Amino acid sequence: MSKTKHSSGISMLEIIISMMILALVLVGLINVFVVSRGYMAHSRSRTSAGQLATVFMDPLQNEVNQSSWDTPGNLLNASNRAGSPVVIDGVTYTPTYEITNETTGGSTLRRVRVNITWNETK
Repeated sequence: MSKTKHSSGISMLEIIISMMILALVLVGLINVFVVSRGYMAHSRSRTSAGQLATVFMDPLQNEVNQSSWDTPGNLLNASNRAGSPVVIDGVTYTPTYEITNETTGGSTLRRVRVNITWNETK
């Protein structure tokens, strides 16, 4: 008579292998959450910088006046200048203004470009 052994449970080796597979999947998911958190922080900073650019342009709107266009005190006379930095949620945003003259159709226009720089936390 031959004896056949029927196993009705799972072995220790199967449990270890399934735990290793589960650990690998969890490490992958945790990495996805960490990376997405960085992307969200970067997106938040970009949105803040875009909104601040309009705020930094507001003082220049007062200088758009033809009678004082070329006076030395006019903010639009400088070619490049830095603005005062603003801190939001621990991030310092620093504006720089690039002002250039462009001649189009016989009239001279001034183009103002605001660049916002900031340091992101990792």
